[in-house]
Amino acid sequence: MSVEQREVPNDLANFKEWCDKHLAGYVDIHNRALRGIKKSRYKDVPVIFKALLLLRDYYVPIRRKEIDETMELFTEECRKEGISLENTFRGTRHGEHGKTYFINHDGEERLLDLHLKKGNSRNEKSCFRAYFFWDKKSRKAVVGWLPSHLPTRIT
Repeated sequence: MSVEQREVPNDLANFKEWCDKHLAGYVDIHNRALRGIKKSRYKDVPVIFKALLLLRDYYVPIRRKEIDETMELFTEECRKEGISLENTFRGTRHGEHGKTYFINHDGEERLLDLHLKKGNSRNEKSCFRAYFFWDKKSRKAVVGWLPSHLPTRIT
């Protein structure tokens, strides 16, 4: 299992089709995330695809217990790409932004409680975020927003 370079495009032209082909059964991309991709100004496009492949190849199989590994493996593989996994919020701060950090998924309002990140800037050209949650029912990661930072108290 590794992020295969041949699977990583350099542009977002066929993003949805790529996701349908490479992430099926492991990672769902919400329509809101697809809209984010259409507006993307992020310069390092391969990072977007690599992050999604890390979810497919490590996060989901570990959560499903398909492989005998811990989240430390996922964290290490992310680190190799300069990406980190973090909780979206501490406490209940998500309420400060209305519904920004929620998506409707299968008729339920769901909090995007985790995110993959690369970069600390708020500049949309150099800061990557992929906000997602683990769906216990489908046993998939559901990405609700990417590739930019969602608003916080600072923005």
